[in-house]
Amino acid sequence: MKRTVQTIPTLVVEARALLREGITSLLHDTAYKIVASVASVAEMPKSKFPAGPQTLAILGLCDELSDTLQAIHSLREAIPDAKIVAIGERHGDLDFNEILKGGANAVVFNAGSGEGLLKVFDLTILGQQVVILSSTARNKPHREEAPPAP
Repeated sequence: MKRTVQTIPTLVVEARALLREGITSLLHDTAYKIVASVASVAEMPKSKFPAGPQTLAILGLCDELSDTLQAIHSLREAIPDAKIVAIGERHGDLDFNEILKGGANAVVFNAGSGEGLLKVFDLTILGQQVVILSSTARNKPHREEAPPAP
């Protein structure tokens, strides 16, 4: 019996082309089907996106909190039921609480791995609110150096 995998319509909104391509490459051969990959919300195709809670919008964080919140608002207007994951590097005034209050379902600052991002997307689609502030810090055992020989 052949098992069919449900595809999840996915929109990628990221200003930096290299990151857009990286996300697209990461999602290749997964259930996430890229329906559009654009540099800004303004570039989104005017056609209707598949509606419903099984639609994922991946939003690259803007440098300013107000710009990120405006982008989330615009995504919500275009695709009201989509799950929105805001990802990027942590910048000065970007506050994950404000981003969540603004309508994002998940916030990822400084993702450590592609595998970790895929897990965030999976959990978000399942209805979980996810916040990852940084996965680059590792718990490394502290090793004391021997004092210099006299």
